[in-house]
Amino acid sequence: MTELRRSERQRVSESGKIILLNSNFDVIDCTVANLSSTGACLEVQSQEDIPNAFALVIGAGKPIACKVAWRQATRIGVRFA
Repeated sequence: MTELRRSERQRVSESGKIILLNSNFDVIDCTVANLSSTGACLEVQSQEDIPNAFALVIGAGKPIACKVAWRQATRIGVRFA
């Protein structure tokens, strides 16, 4: 299988928050499963209310703008914008 990622991802298990860019800035909890300088894999309970663009906060860090690259049952791959 050919690797298509631009940078190598490191496995992590950190708490994260998906910040929806709606009028209420709703928050959805997630777990960051792996991370690189260009993106991440997020584990979520449900993708139902997650749009294609949002902000991600990892731990106590600052918000990072993200765009969804792919979706699977309870996982979302994101690229940092």
